[in-house]
Amino acid sequence: MKMNIFFTSIILITFLISQSFAQQDYQIVQNFKDKQQQIENSIRDADSLAQLDQVASDIEKLKDDYTQYKNLLDKSLYPDDFNSSIDKLSNQLSLRKGDFTQINVLQTQVVELKDQFDQLNQRNNELLNQVAQLEEQSKKDKQKIAQLERSIAELQTSIKKRDKLVMTIIDSLIPASSRFENLSPEQKQKVLSEAKKVNLISNILKSIQDNIKFIEITKLNPNDIDQMKKQEEDFAKMWRNAGPKIIDIYSEKGENVNHLKEIDSAFTEWHNAINDEPWNTIREDYSKYNINLPEFKSGTQFMQTMDSYIDDQIKNIPIKGNEEAEQEYKYFVDTVWFPQVKSTWIPYLVDNKMFKEDQKDSIENKITKWNDEIHPSKFNWLYIIIGLLVIVVAFLLLRKRSPKEESSV
Repeated sequence: MKMNIFFTSIILITFLISQSFAQQDYQIVQNFKDKQQQIENSIRDADSLAQLDQVASDIEKLKDDYTQYKNLLDKSLYPDDFNSSIDKLSNQLSLRKGDFTQINVLQTQVVELKDQFDQLNQRNNELLNQVAQLEEQSKKDKQKIAQLERSIAELQTSIKKRDKLVMTIIDSLIPASSRFENLSPEQKQKVLSEAKKVNLISNILKSIQDNIKFIEITKLNPNDIDQMKKQEEDFAKMWRNAGPKIIDIYSEKGENVNHLKEIDSAFTEWHNAINDEPWNTIREDYSKYNINLPEFKSGTQFMQTMDSYIDDQIKNIPIKGNEEAEQEYKYFVDTVWFPQVKSTWIPYLVDNKMFKEDQKDSIENKITKWNDEIHPSKFNWLYIIIGLLVIVVAFLLLRKRSPKEESSV
């Protein structure tokens, strides 16, 4: 009997120890995955090579910290393993660096524009608060702003001209009248020959990619987005009408059609980039004040993100204290929500059926609750004052009635 108890105890202890080790192993794997995801996010959101250099250090540190757990991670990171996970991060980093280092005229221009945007936005905010003391610097920055605006306008015009040129070439090769007719072998050969002379497929892809890059490195306003959307719709409509015929011709002549198929994907990416731009801009507006919101791509996600952020801020008021909580409220609400998001983007989003009025009302109700939690005393004093007034009025009424009652007695 004693032996049975002894063996049972041994088995139980062994089981508990194995469970403990299993929990530790699970936590190690989860921590690795979390850090891997953080690095992927840093690569995607990087704005400069300097930031990517820091990410390279993070990858190396991740590798050093978890090499001792390689066997465990190899078993747990299906279909990847430890080495392939690190290699994947390194490859993503290399590709992202290529975005900043690839040498061509457009990318050189747009990276410079991105840097100028950042510098000018920061400097202009300072100048708004210190215009009297920095008059000469203000004049200098205004010249930079004018130069920047001219450069953006020139770049935008250049992209539009090239888009129009590409569409004109497509229309000349496959006129609307012949898009649903069978072309003769001679006509097909002519279309193919002319298309190859002007590098039509490469130019179509380049035009779409440049439009996407322009969206990525510039901050567009609602009017800019409307123009870009019209541009994309016209271009995509042209390709939908003529593209299938071009693909058929290339295919019949034994030409590689992989790039032709890539065009459809590129148009989808362009369309998505336009739709994502308002959401990305809102996130960027908040990030300037160290308010880093998770990514959102729809009205529902946006409302959920805002609600979640405000709930967290309300919950943390006792921890942060009223002074810090009020500063964060001012940044979130007074600096970004009312002057930028609500006034500029909400009308655009509502008009384009990307956001609903009741979703906006939900966010503003949360903001009101947040304000009430930070400033509860305002309402407490109001109730106290009203209560005192009621007491005073009641007291005066009683005093007024007292002489009458005494005289009647």
